[in-house]
Amino acid sequence: MDSYQAYAVTKDGTRIPVEAESIIIRMEGEEIEISLRPVHSVLREN
Repeated sequence: MDSYQAYAVTKDGTRIPVEAESIIIRMEGEEIEISLRPVHSVLREN
């Protein structure tokens, strides 16, 4: 299963492709990790 495409965006708006399984956002000393891999169809609620 492929990952979603991720980009680092510079101050001038230039997008730079990044290969990653997840991204981590740090907010007020807390880290939030977001997976860039789609949920497998077996685990989806449908």
